[in-house]
Amino acid sequence: MKNENKQILGVGDLVDMLAIVNIKISMLESAIRNPDKSNEEAGKMAREIRQLNNKRIALRNALNRMTNSGFEEMRIEHFEI
Repeated sequence: MKNENKQILGVGDLVDMLAIVNIKISMLESAIRNPDKSNEEAGKMAREIRQLNNKRIALRNALNRMTNSGFEEMRIEHFEI
């Protein structure tokens, strides 16, 4: 996997990136539970969590490929009604 600067990333780099994404998701999940949040704010946070989950899946898949372990995860898109 490469980053924005086209540098090849190692396992440690991917683990660091995965940790950051996990922390962001955790913080958003905690914030979304705040009863003072409006529906609009909660919806915005939920969309951000979905985007971060997609990034998390990509990072986990890249780690699994690099280490020849695990399996490839697929993301099923949510449909808006």
